[in-house]
Amino acid sequence: MKVKVLNASSKKTRNELRKAFAELLEEKKIIKNITIKELVNKAGITRATFYTHYDNIYEIAEEIQDDFIQVVFHNIDNLNSKETLKTQIERIANHLKENEEMYRMLLASDETLIFINRLNRLMTKNLSEFIIKHKCEDRQLDINFYVDGITSISLKYFRNELNTSIDELSEYAIDLYERLFK
Repeated sequence: MKVKVLNASSKKTRNELRKAFAELLEEKKIIKNITIKELVNKAGITRATFYTHYDNIYEIAEEIQDDFIQVVFHNIDNLNSKETLKTQIERIANHLKENEEMYRMLLASDETLIFINRLNRLMTKNLSEFIIKHKCEDRQLDINFYVDGITSISLKYFRNELNTSIDELSEYAIDLYERLFK
């Protein structure tokens, strides 16, 4: 990531690049099939502007993934009760609703599994640490089912394979957590 200080113009340019990237990824299915020429044309910027912000197309994908992971794990160390977990899940759900169109496009690609696997590993690790810290028992199989279920159902949602809302999914995730990890 080249630009260190993001002013309003830089943020707008990066958002346009992310949106164009998501659209092209939905269309092309694989990142390596996207050219910088296509990306800058779709975003309405020059190649020089692109290279001011990124070294390559893969940096955009990595930035989007890192931003989502930051949302998921923001304030994770302060999770200590059902209420803080509920607040965390609601915050993630709000982020998903605000960025729903982009996530739908991104998760329609064949590149999705790499990100989902990365997210699963991080969620499983953090949830395991949380459960062990607060329950003092090994629930690894339950944790894996819970995390895999959430990511799989979320992926189905963003691929329009599920007839439910993000709010319903977040409520179910909270309810399931309560039933599994009382």
